[in-house]
Amino acid sequence: MKYLQALFLVLIVACTHAKRENVNLSTVTTTFLGGATKDAYNIKLFYTADGKFNFLTSTATAQVASMSPAERDEALKAATIKAKQQIYEFIKNTIESDRFISSVTNSIENSDAVPKHKGTPSNAKLAQTVRDSIKSKSDAILKGAHVADAVLDLSSGLIVVTVRSGI
Repeated sequence: MKYLQALFLVLIVACTHAKRENVNLSTVTTTFLGGATKDAYNIKLFYTADGKFNFLTSTATAQVASMSPAERDEALKAATIKAKQQIYEFIKNTIESDRFISSVTNSIENSDAVPKHKGTPSNAKLAQTVRDSIKSKSDAILKGAHVADAVLDLSSGLIVVTVRSGI
């Protein structure tokens, strides 16, 4: 019985490790910093080596006025709204910019996930494919946004919220 339990544990670890490596090898990430508002934001875009949108994350902060539960909840709501607004602005504005194509192209060039041999589409063409993939799924991306992580930093009095949305 112990032998079967040990074998089962080894198989779970092996499968989990193999699955994790597969995702890492076929996923490209591009990070976007800054934005139209005075508060800088951080959006990370994850897509496949063939240019299909996978998911994105948006990180935002809000000041916590006091440590009462009600104040923390209000700060959480405010940061969540900011992060979702950033996703909206990203989809409506940033993906149409030359900056988007340039950033995605650079990420593809520096990625090990995209083959670097003849016969593959150009990096700029893949960046266009990523843009088209996001455009075609924009409504679902906006509707599917949810809080993936929230951390209260007591030293700064900020709550940091990461919203994730994917298809």
